[in-house]
Amino acid sequence: MQKIKVWKNSMMNLTEFVSIEKEEMTTVKGYITGEGYEKPWQVNYTLTLNPRWEAQTVFIEVMSEQNYTISLHKNELQQWMNEKGEHLAAFDGCIDVDISFTPFTNSLPINRLQLTKGEGQDIKVVYVDVRNGVVKTVKQRYLNKGSQIYKYENEDSGYISELIVDKDGYVVDYPGIWQQIY
Repeated sequence: MQKIKVWKNSMMNLTEFVSIEKEEMTTVKGYITGEGYEKPWQVNYTLTLNPRWEAQTVFIEVMSEQNYTISLHKNELQQWMNEKGEHLAAFDGCIDVDISFTPFTNSLPINRLQLTKGEGQDIKVVYVDVRNGVVKTVKQRYLNKGSQIYKYENEDSGYISELIVDKDGYVVDYPGIWQQIY
């Protein structure tokens, strides 16, 4: 079963098209294009998720003034590995991936955690800062406020937002930044 989602960024001139193909494993292909931070951007990513919404692979291709790719995957012990097969110990305990240029990756912990109204949880994620190509761990917190609203906190930066999701847990409004248009 395939789902298509499209978001428009209200801060920058960016649009994202996402294809979500659910089979035994879910394959997510995202395409972000436009202009932001006074640069052109074409960001393509592919995520593989297991049935529990846990990221298993991530591949990101960035084309801008500088081009680069990021390729990570989990081994049989659920440890993150780079494209050379090297264990990335700094990412141990990270289940989710958060890619800075997309609202889609906020849907991973929302769907995986299945928080009840009033329940919150701290998590550690593999965070990809597309703007500068940095990949690092970040502490985040999600709180289900009810009525399909989740309070999102980046505990490292202090950033807080309230995300509105649809019945399937996909972000429809990331206030002031991303709005789902399809």
